[in-house]
Amino acid sequence: MKINLHSFVQETGKHKENVYGILSLLLCGGALLPFILLSQYNVPGASDDLFHAFFMNNRNYFSGIWHWYVDGYNGRFANAFFMQIPGRIFMYPLFGKIFPLVIFTGLYFSLRFLINSIFTEKSFGIKIVPTILLTYIVLFIPSVEQFYWYSGATVYTIPAVLYIFLIGMLFRHFDTSLTIGKTILIGILEFFIIGSNENWMAVTFLTILLFTINRLKENNLNKQQWSIILITCVFVLLMLLAPGSSGRLGAESSGDNNGDILASFVTTFFNTKHYILNWYSISFVFLALSISLLTVNRPQKVFKNLSNGFLIASFFVFLMIGIFIMKFSLGHFVEIRERGLISIFIVDFFLLILIFSRFFSIVKIPDVSAHTRYVVLLIGLLFCFAESANFKKASLDLLTGTAKQDAEENLWIQDYLMKSQEEEIYMPQFQHKSKTLYFLSLPLDETSWEHWIATTYFHKKKILVDNSLKMDEFRKLHSKKD
Repeated sequence: MKINLHSFVQETGKHKENVYGILSLLLCGGALLPFILLSQYNVPGASDDLFHAFFMNNRNYFSGIWHWYVDGYNGRFANAFFMQIPGRIFMYPLFGKIFPLVIFTGLYFSLRFLINSIFTEKSFGIKIVPTILLTYIVLFIPSVEQFYWYSGATVYTIPAVLYIFLIGMLFRHFDTSLTIGKTILIGILEFFIIGSNENWMAVTFLTILLFTINRLKENNLNKQQWSIILITCVFVLLMLLAPGSSGRLGAESSGDNNGDILASFVTTFFNTKHYILNWYSISFVFLALSISLLTVNRPQKVFKNLSNGFLIASFFVFLMIGIFIMKFSLGHFVEIRERGLISIFIVDFFLLILIFSRFFSIVKIPDVSAHTRYVVLLIGLLFCFAESANFKKASLDLLTGTAKQDAEENLWIQDYLMKSQEEEIYMPQFQHKSKTLYFLSLPLDETSWEHWIATTYFHKKKILVDNSLKMDEFRKLHSKKD
């Protein structure tokens, strides 16, 4: 019996590639597992959740959305569509457990849609790229709490999922097959992205600008393409000219030098280097290398008319504009506000991978073996484990029982506050504080935002922390009374 040695070697190589790929997927699964398991301990009730639970709840759905915009609460008109949901189901404990899983799933499928929009070849290496991208985003996103905290997710994470779908649609159809139906769908995606957050507004506008410049270098714009540009500009103006945009600029940042153009430029310049080094460290370099090697020389059409220099400049422009908006609108740039940079993190993440991929095409590295490509990928994933602060925090929350303890305390406290007949309540502070999940904040000061939110939601005159009280003793005492 004759053995075709060439076919045998080819099949053996494919088998080895699949083994490496499966091992990579298992590592990704291990990295994502703590975040998935934490969903069972996610309890709604962070201050913004409580606020939106009663804000305009005397109006019907569309009336609430309209008054949200015209009465000047804030200019984020798309945010109102999520927060004015009838019945405020986002406050239900079951919703808190399911919602993060929906976000993780949505992010995966949006990444899969994007990759399928770029690459016509569907090799095993291409198929595992969405999982790798998801893993990196979760491990290194500026603030992982926005996967669990509903109010934050509607402003930061849901737009991220929709944005990735949007650029997938643009790669598929902007240059070639823009029908009226696809134009309308792109417009709907833009509505919910631009209207969610000021940084997402800027990112979406600049993204459409990139696609427009790429198109103009080859051909004139058609009616559908002009329609998308017009739709984008209309939504941007709706955001900028909203009564709430100027109101928010003054109300939330008073005393913090917001609106200072010079100070914002200086802050932007000094913070750009910081975020590049923080976000795109050794693990990213290895992952970008491996993804580029897995995808290089595949049939694709990604900004083919834009030079490498233009893309590198775009990388810095996106980052600097994101930092500038945060500083200009808030007047400060503290760690908690880094969650607003998720849009910049994601778009620059994609741009860097594209730049790497183009570099490898130029230097003709794609001839390296599948074995080498997957070794680089595995090294990158191992660095992710070692470097990711998000992974360490999530794992500690699970292994130490902090997440479970916090969840039980939060459920008990909310139930107690809702049922108690007392009008003035002094509470002990939480024994543990999760590093990943975002829970109810107990007020320390009568003049604080948290105090106003808590007293309004729970219908009390006063709710304050008393540090002399112990949570275990307090729960035992009041459980007996019940």
